[in-house]
Amino acid sequence: MKSQLTNRRNSVAHLSLELGRRRGSIILVLFHTETCAACSVYLDKLSQENAELAEWDAEIATVAPVAKPEAALKHAAARVLYDPEQSVAKAAGIDTPGVVIVDQWSDIADINAAGENHEFPAVADVIASVRYLATQCPECEGETL
Repeated sequence: MKSQLTNRRNSVAHLSLELGRRRGSIILVLFHTETCAACSVYLDKLSQENAELAEWDAEIATVAPVAKPEAALKHAAARVLYDPEQSVAKAAGIDTPGVVIVDQWSDIADINAAGENHEFPAVADVIASVRYLATQCPECEGETL
């Protein structure tokens, strides 16, 4: 299966989301509603690979399109970020639902618009992307180590 991830470099430093300091990448799973079953199923599949993602210093976060935590989904395996303005989707140039991978320097590295049919990227493609990002050398302008 061909990777559905699209590589783009955009800074997300201006986003209203607080991504926090981290060593590696963050996989943002953008929900279009906080109660979407298909988005939750994908998040569960991805969360099953938390151990391997952690090996590459990657973490998962859900981006909920609501302003208040009590209105958003509660998912034990992933941090929840609140983005009522959908600033992540706008910065990535997609509509939700989707997946956006942000590297350790807060640049958007990969983008996938899942669309209304919820065609999320394969979990193996997401793992390959964060593995690649974990081996990048900033002094070499992105060449892998």
